Amino acid sequence: MPSAQLNSSAIRQLDYDDKQKTLLIHFASGKTQQVAGVEPATYAAFVASPSPGRFYHEHIKGHAESAT
Repeated sequence: MPSAQLNSSAIRQLDYDDKQKTLLIHFASGKTQQVAGVEPATYAAFVASPSPGRFYHEHIKGHAESAT
């Protein structure tokens, strides 16, 4: 399972299960969100984004299920 630490004030870490295409987002607030159906290219773009918070709002938010 790939994992990435992000340089973001809002998002600390991403954990990605490439077999299940599931993304777990760890926020700076301590909350996490799980998102199903995330393609590998979307995960790679999220990790490479110069603004992870903006990427989250434009491409991920609304598809997230609360994990904790």
